Amino acid sequence: MSGEDRVNAPALASSGIVLGGILVLAAVVYGHSHKPSIETRDGVLWLNPGSAGPRRFRLPISLGRLRIQEGKITAKLVELGIQTQ
Repeated sequence: MSGEDRVNAPALASSGIVLGGILVLAAVVYGHSHKPSIETRDGVLWLNPGSAGPRRFRLPISLGRLRIQEGKITAKLVELGIQTQ
């Protein structure tokens, strides 16, 4: 890991998993289910942005937004409001 890849671990310590002073996991972005969700488990943010493609099942067409600011990671789900036939 280069110096450019390191994250300020003390600033994010309450928002992830830190080993040896290095932040190793703060957020997981996953998908496949197309079901949008945001959860925090054991200090780790889990984001499933849903699907921005054709509507599947009866789930919304959505995307996820991650924001890293002042050492905190936040997530937001954005429903696109696209009408499908």
